[in-house]
Amino acid sequence: MASATVYLTALCSPWLLSSFLALVFFLSLLGYLPFKYVYNAVSLSLFTALCVMSAAYAGTGTSLRRSAAKAGRQSARSAANRRKQVKFTKLTLIVTLTFLVSWCPFQILNIVFYVCTIRGMFCTPVISASAVQSVKLLQYASSMANPAIYSFKIPEFRGVIKEKTSLLRARGSTRALKMNQRRDGLELTVES
Repeated sequence: MASATVYLTALCSPWLLSSFLALVFFLSLLGYLPFKYVYNAVSLSLFTALCVMSAAYAGTGTSLRRSAAKAGRQSARSAANRRKQVKFTKLTLIVTLTFLVSWCPFQILNIVFYVCTIRGMFCTPVISASAVQSVKLLQYASSMANPAIYSFKIPEFRGVIKEKTSLLRARGSTRALKMNQRRDGLELTVES
């Protein structure tokens, strides 16, 4: 029962958090809350997510170390499972680090803008438009990075991608052939 509760909590938490952030944002738009509450809520949620991910990696690392200590008594099958766990842990670590590297500049830019502009501190943010665009491009590149990482690290994923793209190419060439046949048929009717 405890694992079902943990699973349900993990499944519902992102939705509840995003609903809370949307509520805070809309209350700010309607003038019921100052914008600083929106900024604080978003910053707190990002920090909380980072702490949860760090705790999860620490727990995974501890679990892998414990299973490595029992490795002498393991069968070949459980050793293979442990290798898969290690590969998966490395993959998720790479994906998470890629996410952090691509999103941290955006968050730093937001903090600088908030502290200098909204809080009225004694600084003037001099941020060029090209810097903002570069940071946004890096942020969007994060979405593109995951499939690339999965393709390099997971052979099964790479195989499925190749299979799907070849099917799309085959469909595209079949569709193009049918369109050419229709066009050629129309040209023949027009000419005769």
